[in-house]
Amino acid sequence: RLVQVELDRVVSDFRGNDLINELHKIFQQTAFAGNIIIVIDNIHEYLSQKENMNVDIANTLVQYLSLPTFQIVGITTSKDFHLNLERKASVMKYFDKIIVNELSQEETMKTLLNFLDKEEKNRILATYQALDELIKLSDPYITDMPMPEKADDMFEEVLIYWSKTSPNYFVTKEDVDKVFSE
Repeated sequence: RLVQVELDRVVSDFRGNDLINELHKIFQQTAFAGNIIIVIDNIHEYLSQKENMNVDIANTLVQYLSLPTFQIVGITTSKDFHLNLERKASVMKYFDKIIVNELSQEETMKTLLNFLDKEEKNRILATYQALDELIKLSDPYITDMPMPEKADDMFEEVLIYWSKTSPNYFVTKEDVDKVFSE
């Protein structure tokens, strides 16, 4: 089973020894279950030295990484990996680096079409031209996330705009252009 641990919530809810105790509880339950893979998004934020964090989460995590029943996936960007994680030898010896490249525009189109196929029963219709325009504009103008995430996020923005303003029964290229221009 995959379980996403939202460490930002844990860190905001607990401080000092309470944070350490909560992390131990989470990690112990995971290791004891033996069939759970923890997923931590932006893991670099929790394993780098932060001034606002009074505790080093890396030291707590290292205590569990050698256990065969403790499995974890940490998600980060290449830049943050090199800046924050690569130097943490105590942690990195337990991880394998897997590079997942950004999807191409063609692959992103397939992803959006697959999403739309599932959403058609909710009466969401989009033209192929609208999706093509969305992908073409997302690539150069949205730079803080990879494909298909940036196209998905912008598609949601277009759907919100469309539901509030468009008299049409489907999302058009013009709707996409209006959202990007705004």
